[in-house]
Amino acid sequence: MSEKRILNAGGQAVIEGVMMRTPDYFVIAVRKPDGSIKVKSRRWENLFPGIVKKPFLRGMFVLYEAMYNGMQAITWSANESVEEGKEQEKLTKTGTILTIMAAFALAMLLFVAIPHGAAYFLEKGIRGETSINSMFFHFLDGVVKVIIFTLYLWGISKMAEVKRLFSYHGAEHKSIATWEAGEELIPDNARKQPKAHPRCGTSFMITVILISILVFTVVFAFVPPLTGSRLLDNLVYIVVKMALIFPIGGISYELQKLVSRFPRNKILAVMIAPGLWYQRITTTEPEPDVLEIGLVSLARALDLQEKKAVLPPEGVEEHYRDFADFREKMSGALTPQPPTEGAPCSI
Repeated sequence: MSEKRILNAGGQAVIEGVMMRTPDYFVIAVRKPDGSIKVKSRRWENLFPGIVKKPFLRGMFVLYEAMYNGMQAITWSANESVEEGKEQEKLTKTGTILTIMAAFALAMLLFVAIPHGAAYFLEKGIRGETSINSMFFHFLDGVVKVIIFTLYLWGISKMAEVKRLFSYHGAEHKSIATWEAGEELIPDNARKQPKAHPRCGTSFMITVILISILVFTVVFAFVPPLTGSRLLDNLVYIVVKMALIFPIGGISYELQKLVSRFPRNKILAVMIAPGLWYQRITTTEPEPDVLEIGLVSLARALDLQEKKAVLPPEGVEEHYRDFADFREKMSGALTPQPPTEGAPCSI
């Protein structure tokens, strides 16, 4: 009897492609303008190897690693998905870090500062006064967060480029679901799988928002005024909320790990339901050519992990005429054993 493989796998949609990762590798598969498939394989870059294994501490660090490697994957896919001679300028490591920092700052503005300020004026308008220690204040804060998150996703989903990206997001989920079901990684098997997945970046973000409502309500109910100035107190509370996002992210990550271990648990199913609902926005049913890209990326990543392949620092690039060509050369990688748990993907 062959030894059963126990692997983590996750991924994200990129420009005209899908990036898939295992514990030690990540693979980007892109559909070229001529219809062929370009694949790049690299070692996964662990930025915090000592922290990513510690429960509750690892969540935000794992997310940062995913963003860091994901930005590099997006840059490569963008260059490969355009016609020859129109390549975009490559993003350096410094540029990647600056982009992540800018994205984090925007997230803090949209989902911490603005909701807090909106809750202040809403409560004052409704009750004639406001108290940042009240449960009602943080209920309003949470409602505003959910509204902003919903409008943001709905708004970008109307953009043609994002619609295409969300199609690859659906292909990523269907490919992973096929593998988790222990089926061969071919389009016929993947097509029948759901396009929503509990270990998704969309689910992670809405989980962070919902847990933050609970945490902020409990924490700030016991925090007295600190400075004697209402303006300064609100500014201090906003800074504290930003700091609390890190442990909240850790809690959210552990929740997703629990879901992967106990997928049939009814209590956990209720807790992750909002994330699955929001994936109706962030995933669309992939066309056959899109679905093939997700399968290629995952099959290659699993094969590298199984073989413990040695890759050069810059990675390895391969080119295939089409999915049939890939399947012929990589047939042994298309029927992996199902995993016991998986890593979260992201949008």
